[in-house]
Order: sequence, then C-alpha cells, then structure tokens
Amino acid sequence: MSANPTPHPGYESGGFGRTLLLLLLLFVVALVALFAALNGQFRAGHVTAFPVDTSGFKEPVLQIDPVADLKAYKAQQDELLHSYGWVNKDEGIARIPIERAIELTAQQGLPHR
Repeated sequence: MSANPTPHPGYESGGFGRTLLLLLLLFVVALVALFAALNGQFRAGHVTAFPVDTSGFKEPVLQIDPVADLKAYKAQQDELLHSYGWVNKDEGIARIPIERAIELTAQQGLPHR
C-alpha cells in the first residue's frame, strides 16, 4: 500500500481553484455595487464634477521655429547670468553677474551653519 492518501497523486483536489474563482466573483460583485452606488450619488447631485471655465481659453500657439526660439531663450538666460539687476527691489534682493559671484565666493568662502 501507498503512504499517499490522495486518490490521484500529483493533482490538487481543486479547492484552490474554487476559492480563487469565488474571490474573483466576490470582487466583481463588489465593484459593480460600488460603481452603482457612485453613479447614483452622482446623478442625485451629491457628487459634482469640477466646473471648467472655457471662456479664457485661446487656441494653442504653435512653435514656428524651435531653433530660433531656443537661441532667443539662451540669449535671454545669458543676459541674466552676466548682468546686474533687481530680483525684488522692495525686499532689496538683486542679482549679480556669475563671474562676480564666483569671485566673491572664492574670497569669502561658503557660509557655514
């Protein structure tokens, strides 16, 4: 006699498959109930969608010459890097050229905590 009590050695009895199928069925039923409840709340006016104001929208402006736009952007950024100017005049915050900032950092060092 064999020590294995299962009628078909190497096969499961099917309990796992039935459990998985039952869980899947319960999941589908729960999702259907959830969507039905949410749909009922939405139709009753308890849940509202975000209002969208389309009066301020204009047609999109397409980029005609991306290479020229990039060159203009880089020129603008270089101007900011190499010139003096106010960031916020009321608070006394100014920008200085990057070369001057490097010189000051080399002379004074970085701040310590």
